[in-house]
Amino acid sequence: MSAPLHDVQHAKNAIANNPDIPLNVLLTHPNKNWSDEAKSYFAELIANAPATVAIAEESEATPVVTPAPSEQVAEDSSDIEPPAEEITDIDKEIQEVALRFISKTDSVKKTAELLLAEFDGVTPEEATEFAIAAIEESRYQATVYADESVQQAQTANDKALEAQAKADHLFLENYGYKHRKRLKVSPEDEAEAAKLYRKIAEKSQGPKTRLRTMSQSRKKKLYWLWQNRIPYGTMSTIAGDPDEGKSLITLYIAACVSRGRKLYGNTEDTEPGEVLLLSAEDDPEITLRPRLEAVGADLDKIHLLESVMLTDGAGTESERIAQLDTDIKAIERILDENPAITLIVIDPISSFLGAANINREQEVRRVLQPLARRARKSGLAVIMVAHFNKNNETRSARAAWTCVREPKRETKEGEPMDIHDPDRRLFLKLKGNLAPSKIGGLIYTIKTALIEVEDKRGKPVMEEQPYIIWLEETTSTAQEVVIDRQGSTKTNKIEPVKNWLKSYLESTGGLAPAEKVTAAAVELGYTISTLNRARQQLRLKQGWVKRESHWALPNATFPPMSN
Repeated sequence: MSAPLHDVQHAKNAIANNPDIPLNVLLTHPNKNWSDEAKSYFAELIANAPATVAIAEESEATPVVTPAPSEQVAEDSSDIEPPAEEITDIDKEIQEVALRFISKTDSVKKTAELLLAEFDGVTPEEATEFAIAAIEESRYQATVYADESVQQAQTANDKALEAQAKADHLFLENYGYKHRKRLKVSPEDEAEAAKLYRKIAEKSQGPKTRLRTMSQSRKKKLYWLWQNRIPYGTMSTIAGDPDEGKSLITLYIAACVSRGRKLYGNTEDTEPGEVLLLSAEDDPEITLRPRLEAVGADLDKIHLLESVMLTDGAGTESERIAQLDTDIKAIERILDENPAITLIVIDPISSFLGAANINREQEVRRVLQPLARRARKSGLAVIMVAHFNKNNETRSARAAWTCVREPKRETKEGEPMDIHDPDRRLFLKLKGNLAPSKIGGLIYTIKTALIEVEDKRGKPVMEEQPYIIWLEETTSTAQEVVIDRQGSTKTNKIEPVKNWLKSYLESTGGLAPAEKVTAAAVELGYTISTLNRARQQLRLKQGWVKRESHWALPNATFPPMSN
């Protein structure tokens, strides 16, 4: 069977890949069917650099070096054609044995000698030709192996890079801006990024700005969802202590939006729309749906964002609640797909801030800014629910509206009157530059309605569900009920202790052992911290009498040598 026709390019490749084989041997190789152009090329090379015809005195051939998978292969493996199939079975057997000998000796000369010893009737010339064919086949196989190894390594590297890119992207999405510096990139990526940053720095004179005169700004009318209380296009906050009905108020507003009903105190019906709920504390089946039914909502127009679905680099899916610092694009996509949504309720806002600290105003503003911009652009009303913290001095500083219990009314100073309805609560304005400054509050109470639900066996049962009932307006303000009361609480709490402490010391002649004073105060229910504040405000003196610490009134004197 004749070998395929080989051109000049094949000749060049054969010479480059077989430097230890003489040119005239390659030219007369039985497995190569050279074209006329290739033969002329060989003849020109032989004429310019005569080669030794015989290889009987050949030294050991250079060992075959298999390229590492990471090294680039010089020539494509297709440039070296495997030896053509031999005519007889004995020739095929000799060639297989020659391949085995070549792999052990890496020498044409030694392989030829081993073939002569192995097979009878084989001449030295034939043994040499089989050895040359074997070394060429061996290099062909090594080249193919190297080519395949490089391709496999490249494919594996591409998959690893793709998985790492997905993992880095998900890491940034899930954990936010604080962890960006922890991501590891390759030196090549880092160098490329540094080059890009340098180009940007050379062209940039700082961040771009947007500037316009106020004459270029349009004048727009302010529209209200709840007249003088909750506007469209902005973000409002309802804050208060637990169990004051904050979430029930948001569900009442959502129900009115879904039905197009008039909100309490409004002169016109509410524009019908849909609602997007982000709720982290209330179960949708046990709490949200029954309470929405109790307040008469159109459930088909209330959307609940339950979770955000995530897929890591390995293809594993997981889910978590939405976070405004990383998932704002997903929320905006929901708004784009549901243009009828006019109200967003976030309850509570602290559960949806992601990596931002709710006690750091700048971080909170940064997280809320994209949603505020979307609300302004689309004319949405956004209501956030917030819980008062334990710091009474700042608990009401950031809220727009608050929910509190109606305080006791006093007939005269120091004599509180009993509450006639302990369930009456107040909805009061804390701050807000859009609502009128003199707007009064609303009085509301919480009632229940029987709603049909399913028990654990799937059978319908009736269950009471709470809802809001608005009673009347009030002239009370948050300044009177919340802020002033918070400030006066500490004063009212310490005044009785001061009066008692002063009377106690006066009854003991102006001074008394500190241990006995403390024990008497604790017995009456006063705390030690309040007692110490009272002592400081009274400017009591402290000294030692008979090695025992005493407290004394400012005008009292200690016995001689007592301190």
